[in-house]
Amino acid sequence: KNVSSSSSFRLESPSLEDEGQEVNRNFANLLKTLGLPQSKNDAMMAFPIEKKLEMLQMYELHKEQKKSDEVSAPSYAMLLSQTDAPAREELQKLAVCLSTEGVEWISQFISSGGLTGLAKVLGN
Repeated sequence: KNVSSSSSFRLESPSLEDEGQEVNRNFANLLKTLGLPQSKNDAMMAFPIEKKLEMLQMYELHKEQKKSDEVSAPSYAMLLSQTDAPAREELQKLAVCLSTEGVEWISQFISSGGLTGLAKVLGN
């Protein structure tokens, strides 16, 4: 039996069990990155390997597409600290990032002074 895809994730016999374990590890890491509640993580870890593989591929594709127009968390923090009134468009993009980025991005934003800058801008 051969379960494969166009991505770098492939499942082939005879090492199907080893590959399944690798997919499970990668999927667990993805769930950790997303910062979902443990109850959701547990439910999603019960998905079949094929579904996990599909979700991993979709996530990788999403990451590749975002790279072209991505602004880093420290860049947003710097923008907020250097201006009293950032453009409305920039604040809307920041709002999207804060609601869709992973826990690591949010942590970088906070550690770069983004929360302090955001509070300053909102206070004006």
